[in-house]
Amino acid sequence: MDPTDFMNTTFQRNVQRLAHEGETSIFDYGQGKNTLVEASRLRITQGNPGDWRGGRDLAVVDLYENGTLSVSLNVTGLAGADTTRDIGQMYRIDPNDVHRRLEVAWSFAARWWEHHDPYRRHEPLLYNTVLHDVRTRRLEIAPQHPTNSTSIPATCPHDPLWIYDRPRKIVRQDLRNPDGEIKRTLDMMQLRFKEWEGRSL
Repeated sequence: MDPTDFMNTTFQRNVQRLAHEGETSIFDYGQGKNTLVEASRLRITQGNPGDWRGGRDLAVVDLYENGTLSVSLNVTGLAGADTTRDIGQMYRIDPNDVHRRLEVAWSFAARWWEHHDPYRRHEPLLYNTVLHDVRTRRLEIAPQHPTNSTSIPATCPHDPLWIYDRPRKIVRQDLRNPDGEIKRTLDMMQLRFKEWEGRSL
């Protein structure tokens, strides 16, 4: 990518427009955005990791000069109002929330690459999935009712926790129909958690 595009306000607006589009949009029109332009990266951020609501809706889109697209989305505390009464939610990453966020990320990636490379000069593409700041969270489905007690899991020894050892190749068809890749990613997440939880026993 041409890094001089990053400082172009029309280019920035196009990225934001793509992030707002679709049934599974990354950005919400009701929330403010911050734009950071660097020599090799454009970053657009929605939400504030420093406050509860802003952190829950945190979404970051990074475009790099080398062509890398990075989408960062919060995957914790998304179950709704009951999470304020559920002490267990602070130690949980719900696979259903991860699934929904992966759908959002894949949908945006498909829109971005169709916009940026409509002639498909770059194919296959490479992708990976990473969990940041796992700490003492475990991957488990949230109970139907809030809990007021829980056991504290062991601390994850990896931060970030890479899901795949090496990036996976995908074609544009996978971007438009990502269900298989999303399921594979969730299966790999389960495996990663089992690996480090088994070692900590």
